[in-house]
Amino acid sequence: MMRTGILQATFAVSALSSIVFAASPARANDYYCDNDRAASQYPNCNTGSDAGWVLRTGQGGDANGDDRLGGPGTHFYGWSFYGLSGGNRFWLDVYLNNFDFTDTRAGYGASSQDVGYINQNTAPGGWSRIGTGTSYPSFRVQAWNDSGAGRTGADLIKIQTFSSFAAAQTDADESAAACATTFQVADPRVAAIQQKMLSAVDHYRDVQGSFRIAFSKIGQDERVDFTVSEQIASSSVRITKANGNVVERTSNAQSAVTRYLDTSTFRKAALAPVLRPVGARVIVNKTCEPVYVHRQDPAWGDAANEVTSPENYAFWLSSSNAAVVGNERLLGRAVTVVEGQHDAYLSRKLGATTFKMWVDDETGVLLKLVGTNEKGLTAYSIDVSDIRFNRGVDAKAFTVDEPAGWKNLSAE
Repeated sequence: MMRTGILQATFAVSALSSIVFAASPARANDYYCDNDRAASQYPNCNTGSDAGWVLRTGQGGDANGDDRLGGPGTHFYGWSFYGLSGGNRFWLDVYLNNFDFTDTRAGYGASSQDVGYINQNTAPGGWSRIGTGTSYPSFRVQAWNDSGAGRTGADLIKIQTFSSFAAAQTDADESAAACATTFQVADPRVAAIQQKMLSAVDHYRDVQGSFRIAFSKIGQDERVDFTVSEQIASSSVRITKANGNVVERTSNAQSAVTRYLDTSTFRKAALAPVLRPVGARVIVNKTCEPVYVHRQDPAWGDAANEVTSPENYAFWLSSSNAAVVGNERLLGRAVTVVEGQHDAYLSRKLGATTFKMWVDDETGVLLKLVGTNEKGLTAYSIDVSDIRFNRGVDAKAFTVDEPAGWKNLSAE
């Protein structure tokens, strides 16, 4: 019964997507900017950073053979665009295909707005479409580590400019005519689960809970407590690290404030408008590279999105020979259990060969994840200890007031 419901939901979303896409305006222009590239190669861009970013060459997997790598606590890397034409809105794509790009909460912003966040450590290899923003003849895209585990990577990025935010996220000109790999899930049961995970934010009004996330290869071990309300587009997230350091983030759709309790510092930012993507969520570009189309969470759930909007883990299903292996109950909820094998890129990066995930049938929320290496030992895990849906929220929990007397990092 639950599988049938998921499939029906998938077909309904596909039908809606077709309607929206048909009315979408055409893309205006594509602009690329790579780290440390000559202006003659990418004439509309320049790059720069503050201290702490190391230029590396010959790593393998990078666009044009080089990248910039920062460490935890490193501030901003910037790609500056100028002389743009043909539109004043853009979609941001970032190229993540390096084993050392392991920042679990990499932030991206432009034009004084946060555009989106992504876990670089668990992102599949290829292009990740982060979200939307506002472009001008000259503007700057920035990346930073928002106190996540791991190291932030900076490589090639792309913006597609459009005339308005009504433009569809999937561009018809993006797809390749014929590629050896399509990255589409063949098993309809797995495809339905993937779609449910990718659209999880549509299937609950609010959610509260706690989970532990641990990826041993990068030393990540955190407890995340969260309240997320999609209904009023707000969130409150508290991340407690194994060393006792705490990061708190609250948002209310227009802005967000991140508080670093161990250093009495904070960062406040305006939030870019959020759009729902339409069309396929995994596409192949003209050079046969995968493009993973992320959806900005209207509530900006930050670290909570590891379970409340588990997009990276859903994208794993496109290249893992995944299969449904059972149905269980977990935390009092009906779940579907999926097993798969990591592709070569993620296997090396995460130190795991196989994974097993428990997905909530009703919402697509991830309730448990375990990755094991070839010896059968656990390489990473996510364990939800408490989950409550649609109980209502107190809007006072989502205040974005600046803490008095603390240093404002966003002013630097």
